[in-house]
Amino acid sequence: MYDSKHEKKGIESLKKGARNYITSYIKKYSNKLNKKKRVTSANSSPAERFSVCKNNKIQINSPDTSPFFVEEDKFNLALKEPEPSPLNDYPSTCKFSNPDPTVIMASTLRDLVFILNKYKSKDIGMFRAAKKSKSFIVIEKEIASLRTEDFFGESRTLASEEKLLFFINLRNFLVLYGLCKSNLKVIPNTQFKWIEFLCSISVNLAGLIYTAFEIEHAILRATMPTPKVHSPYIKDNISYPKYAHIDRKHAFAYDKKEPLINFALYLPTVSSPPLMVYTPDEIFMQMKKNAGRYLENQVKAISSATISLPQIFEWYREDFDRGNDKNDLIYFIANCLSQDESSKLFRLLTSSVRKDIIYEKYNWNFAYEYNGT
Repeated sequence: MYDSKHEKKGIESLKKGARNYITSYIKKYSNKLNKKKRVTSANSSPAERFSVCKNNKIQINSPDTSPFFVEEDKFNLALKEPEPSPLNDYPSTCKFSNPDPTVIMASTLRDLVFILNKYKSKDIGMFRAAKKSKSFIVIEKEIASLRTEDFFGESRTLASEEKLLFFINLRNFLVLYGLCKSNLKVIPNTQFKWIEFLCSISVNLAGLIYTAFEIEHAILRATMPTPKVHSPYIKDNISYPKYAHIDRKHAFAYDKKEPLINFALYLPTVSSPPLMVYTPDEIFMQMKKNAGRYLENQVKAISSATISLPQIFEWYREDFDRGNDKNDLIYFIANCLSQDESSKLFRLLTSSVRKDIIYEKYNWNFAYEYNGT
């Protein structure tokens, strides 16, 4: 951990003049733009923790975490120091006959959901009640086991589908588990507060720390564009992380573009797709089924010429781009819906009336929905 005096000074300096500070640093070391410089000293000053890399991006260095790359005119909330303490930062006494991380993670999430379903409420109270449950102790031991080399040592490799399965369940687990373990008085109810929360909860996987925000954007959405967010405050303060190829964590990045991921990631909000526990060999079928259930409730034909879609499609519009087809969103949606609902959309799509799409504003208020089918 860095010296507290330097740490405080560095953070204050970053907040007051991030853009000017980074710009001047680039100018000072412009002759090194094509030669990456790494600083990992635990006693390094705040200025030394930045190194200039290719493509005019800034690398923020830390002796115990992996590097991120952020745009030069932003400082990243996800990188604020000190690093959040991992939620599984304690010894585990669990022993598994088959230490398969995908199986253990699905089982652990299912156990947590089982507890939460007993204490359904309209506020943070359900998570506090779940934490006091005797069964919660078992979950804590199970998630602590992910710290061991048996699960994520150098000898452990995951196939592409296994990465997707494990990290979707882990990311959703961290959201619910983080709410149980947090001291929040109220559940986040704005986009920025949720991002802040996702950046504050993390897990230790064989010595490497991953935040929920990082898992979502640097692992599951590794090959997909960053979301288009219209909030000026978020635009100015958030940079979505991606791993460098030399980063050890990059080995876990999902290497395919899969739009259904957008309907598998869960937040306990009114406008979120339902929570689901994903299982081996069924994950793509499950994601499509969950997307269909969500879209049947969210997609509405306002008139013969206007279709209302959830705002997720606006944020992640490029994920659904099939080239030059302006109706690519409708085709994707129709493919997820039941046959009757799909037929209605196709009839609307093939009519001669010009189609307009509007996006229903996302509702960040708390709601808990589990799709256990």
